Amino acid sequence: MPALQWALITVPQPGDSGAWICVPTKANSADFAGMLIGGDLLMGYAMFTDAIGIAARSQNLNLLPI
Repeated sequence: MPALQWALITVPQPGDSGAWICVPTKANSADFAGMLIGGDLLMGYAMFTDAIGIAARSQNLNLLPI
């Protein structure tokens, strides 16, 4: 990643855990891609959609779109 991009990144802050991570679509909307788990000085850590689904199913939960 170029240095300028690193300088412009918004680093996750305390309290951001659990925030949804969305990606833009061609239909000018957003798709759910995962959830922010935590971060440190330079990096955010996420659990992505497939892992969230696997964890939910292991607890006999069924996630449905809203």
